[in-house]
Order: sequence, then C-alpha cells, then structure tokens
Amino acid sequence: MQEIISPENYLQLLLGGVLATLLFISLSLHSVFRKLGISAWKAWVPFVNGWTFFRVAGMNGAWVFGLIVPILGSVIFFIAVNRLSTKLGFDGISMVILAVFFPAFWLLTVAVSHNRILSLNEKAVATGGRQWALVGAESRAVAAPHVPQPYTTAPPPQEEPRFGYSDKSHIRETPY
Repeated sequence: MQEIISPENYLQLLLGGVLATLLFISLSLHSVFRKLGISAWKAWVPFVNGWTFFRVAGMNGAWVFGLIVPILGSVIFFIAVNRLSTKLGFDGISMVILAVFFPAFWLLTVAVSHNRILSLNEKAVATGGRQWALVGAESRAVAAPHVPQPYTTAPPPQEEPRFGYSDKSHIRETPY
C-alpha cells in the first residue's frame, strides 16, 4: 500500500496552510484597519492585530491573551465579533453565527464591505458627540442626531415702532 502523504510532505502542507491562514487574516485585517482609520501595519504584527481588533470592538485589548484558553477564547472572540459587526451596521447575531461556522467568510465580509466607523476626530464633527457613527452603504444602523436647520424663509415681521422710536427707554414714567 502506497502512502499518499509522507511525513515530510505533511509537515510542509501544515506549514503552508498556517502561513496561508496568517496571510489571509493579515490581509483582511489590513483592509478593516485602513477602513477604520487605524495604522495598517498593526494588522501584520501577531498580538498587536488582536489587541487592536478588541480595542475597535470596544473591549480591553488584553483580551487577546484570553484567546489562548479554548472555551473562554471562543466566547470572548464572539462577543468582539458581535460588537464590531454591530458598529459596522451589520446584524450582530447573524454575523456571530457566520463567524461561528465560517470565520473566514465573516472576516472577508467585514473587510470588503463599504461600511466604516468614523474616526474619533470625524465623529465629533459629524455626530455631535456620539461615540461611534456609521458611514457607508448600510447606514441604517445609526440614526443621525437631530440638527436644527436654519430658517429657509424670512423671519416673521416685527411690530413697527410708533413715533419713530424703537424702544421706550426715553419715556419717563411718573405717577400723576
């Protein structure tokens, strides 16, 4: 009986698969970070990309070290997926389900979507102090704050002053 994969070939295939996975994750995070206005180099450094991912999701970046613990890591990751997907205007639960069964498709969907979160400098101008706002194709997720519009018509006319005076400060009221 002939072996299909020798131990040397198996190790090469395993190493190639790991490198391809890291390349895919880094390219996708590179796209997501650029979209969010974050330095794209952070996508290529292993623990820095996880730290930044959790920070964007609104969590403490130190949770990246919790990913090492099997069940806790999965729960933490899915909470971050829910928060980030919601901030990007996707349905959070649907995206968590996609991330559970097909994490590569979730990451690809987030990377190629036209949604983006405003940077902290842009959000103060555009949202009047909200923490995050969505800009892009799926902007239904964040309602714009009410901004009073200036008058589009002339203001109502004021009452004409009598006898050519605009105020009555010159008239002295004395009792008779």
